[in-house]
Amino acid sequence: MSRRPVLIVVILLAVAACCVIYFAVEWAAADAEVHEYEQIQSSYSEVVYDESAGELDTPVSETDSLPYTLVDFDALLDQNPDTVGWIAIPDTLINYPVVQTTNNSKYLNTSFSGAQSGAGAVFADAKNDMRKLNQNTVLYGHNMGSGRTDMFGTLLYYNDAEHYAGHRYIQFDTIYEQHGWWKIFAVINHDIRSQDFDYLRLDFESTDEFMEWIAAAQALSLYETDVEIQEGKETPIYHAAEDASMAAPKAVASKKIRSEAVTAARKSAQRGAKNAGKAAAKGAKAVGKAAGSSLKALVPAMIAAWPVFLILLILVIILVISLSPMGMFFTDNEDSPNKASEIVAQIEREWLDELAATRKQYEGQGYVVNVYYGINIGDDSSRVNNWKDCLSLYAVMSADGEQTMLVLTDEDTAEIRDLFFKMNPISVEIWTETVETEVEKEVEKTEWVWNASKKKFEQVTTTEIVTETETESIEHADIEVLNRRLPEMLGEYPLSDEEQKYATFLMSAENEPLWNQIGIMTLQDGSFAGDISDIIRDLPPGTIGTAVAEEAAKYLGMPYVLGGTGNGTIDCSGLTQAVYAKFGISLPHSAAEQARICVEGGKIVDPSAAQPGDLVFYTSTSGRVADRFMKIGHVGIVVGNGMMIDASSSNGCVVYRKIYGSPIYWARPGI
Repeated sequence: MSRRPVLIVVILLAVAACCVIYFAVEWAAADAEVHEYEQIQSSYSEVVYDESAGELDTPVSETDSLPYTLVDFDALLDQNPDTVGWIAIPDTLINYPVVQTTNNSKYLNTSFSGAQSGAGAVFADAKNDMRKLNQNTVLYGHNMGSGRTDMFGTLLYYNDAEHYAGHRYIQFDTIYEQHGWWKIFAVINHDIRSQDFDYLRLDFESTDEFMEWIAAAQALSLYETDVEIQEGKETPIYHAAEDASMAAPKAVASKKIRSEAVTAARKSAQRGAKNAGKAAAKGAKAVGKAAGSSLKALVPAMIAAWPVFLILLILVIILVISLSPMGMFFTDNEDSPNKASEIVAQIEREWLDELAATRKQYEGQGYVVNVYYGINIGDDSSRVNNWKDCLSLYAVMSADGEQTMLVLTDEDTAEIRDLFFKMNPISVEIWTETVETEVEKEVEKTEWVWNASKKKFEQVTTTEIVTETETESIEHADIEVLNRRLPEMLGEYPLSDEEQKYATFLMSAENEPLWNQIGIMTLQDGSFAGDISDIIRDLPPGTIGTAVAEEAAKYLGMPYVLGGTGNGTIDCSGLTQAVYAKFGISLPHSAAEQARICVEGGKIVDPSAAQPGDLVFYTSTSGRVADRFMKIGHVGIVVGNGMMIDASSSNGCVVYRKIYGSPIYWARPGI
């Protein structure tokens, strides 16, 4: 592969500087967002406790010991006329004013103060009536992500039932009424695109409809809360929005309860909060300016800290990628006259033209023509599928150690074309199929018969039906594309141990998105070669069949090579042989012979009774397997839910995929 030097240091340093500035701005913006709401909390609210809780002779409510936030709504309304309430969850960061406007988009990116903000504000659904409250009130707040827990980020903690046990109550008051405590009765991970729950339904025509909606919410809850809902109670729902579309939010639903033990203390403290709020309102702007100055001072310090290290790390990674064989994924630059994706498309067109010409030649001679890709012994395949092997081998072979960015020239294109054609040779196998057909025919039979009345012999002709066997010869031309894999090429193109490891890394499942980006879809639709441990865990525990499936999953992604037994490469019967050997079951290294053993040993099972660990066998029309038992050429391992694991020649590796087509046998050999 030809490589030409490219000066990239200046560009990378410029990128690094931009990244540093970006992180600095983002950090400053995040700190400003948090500070704004801290300032609101300290200026317009006051947290009070009932000091008598626990000292009374009579039992007290669970909520009597909880801190209650008293709010000066008059001062808040002066600051933002859209203010409609306040929400707080004790012992969390959720302690915010609630706003409402005529749409649900304004406060996605606008803070309480009206500034542009990624945190936005907590807001009520535009359709809710905040004066008298609907039967269902919907509040929205951002799930901030990136490790931030402000706004509604801490609602995600409710995935854990233990968190719920210590945070069962929500305070929600409006500017019209001090509603007090609301008790959480359901915690739902809800995708708003689904139709299983209408969280936006605000009122109901009848009590029965309302209670059915409550039951639906409780049925979707991550865990039971033992909270009973009485008819007529309101139910706020709080959503943590993931993005502007608010997809897949966390929903926490609660019911209103009464708590009167600290009413007097709250009223007294509320008067003090109002006075303090008015005084604080006057100084809010000054504090904001001071905060801005502090942020400006902090930015240089932040730039000198961890972001610089992070950017330098990114810079090193970019350099390593650009100067390594992985650079072929990034050939879309002005110095490269050819892009990897364009090379792949061009060469594949040329190869397909040659294949089409070969097919036309033999069809013109009267042959029945079939094209088989990969190793045609039963595995379904309809395309060349070793581009990943081809480009990985070429990239590793061509890396010459120069400190340059990878560039693909016309010479590279020619060399890649030669290698691709060598790895996908087109051959033709001519064979004759003899077809015997039984045909019924009418046959006339003439004989002399004595006519007693006439006293003489007469000639009599009769017709009878006879069955004859006719033989027809059909000439086949099987066009076979070998699809050679990287391990098969090492004899002709030897690589060092380190180069082989690098090539294996390039072809690994973690780089699948990079291959897809240059137009190489390495796996057939529905096939998967990654981690399926979560799927395996859903299988019946403690059974041999599940253990067989788990063992088979260990081979996912191993390259397919005909004759492979698991030592770096494997084929379909090699996989089943290796997996079953772990459980003391000996199988021959042949799909056809494995099937013969199962048939003769009475191990065939009905497809409806199949279970994890069973085998599925496939036949082929190829002349290559015409003399094998039942023309069987492929085998896979059932892993449940209509899926199997098999060493697939068409995918080039061991994959997890749907049980395709119509297997000839389903079998359970010894398990």
